Amino acid sequence: MSDETNCPRCGSPLAAEAPKGLCPACLLRACLAGSDETADVCGDPSGPEGMSFILGSAGLDGEPVADPGRDAAPELIRHFGDYELVEEIARGGMGIVYRARQVSLNRTVALKMILAGQLASDVEVRRFHTEAEAAANLDHPGIVPIFEVGEHLGRHYFAMGYIEGRSLAQTLGDGPLPQRAAAEIVLKVAEAVE
Repeated sequence: MSDETNCPRCGSPLAAEAPKGLCPACLLRACLAGSDETADVCGDPSGPEGMSFILGSAGLDGEPVADPGRDAAPELIRHFGDYELVEEIARGGMGIVYRARQVSLNRTVALKMILAGQLASDVEVRRFHTEAEAAANLDHPGIVPIFEVGEHLGRHYFAMGYIEGRSLAQTLGDGPLPQRAAAEIVLKVAEAVE
């Protein structure tokens, strides 16, 4: 592949219509950082449509973010509608998942957003909503429940139950599981899929 079809920051393959010549992940990072090079695509990062996350500035919903009054240096808190984004917990080719607090119900959730944000294509948005709808129509203790699907300031998201603990990928990173433990996991997955 030539350099012309790869993101200059991370080397990921680029679609022909890639804005600013960056992949969606790098473009999102640049928007989150308030980069001057992406200001015309991302908007004013300090305005209500922007993505300024530092305490005391406008949040994703345009409302001021109050300082918690801690003695230590203020932590990064990001507001997204009814949610406070606490930390990124997963990232894939299409989406990014945050551990978040749903303010109105004071509960911890996993909040998934399309990685490309406002720049997501119609196909990406349909695929994202199809995933949310499919998961929302399932009811099983082994499947994470979907609480809400929506759009905030042009960014599509869905909120789901937050499961504390390690992922299967993290567990397998420590090496193969004992046969009995592996069989128990396969059984639980098979029951959920059924």
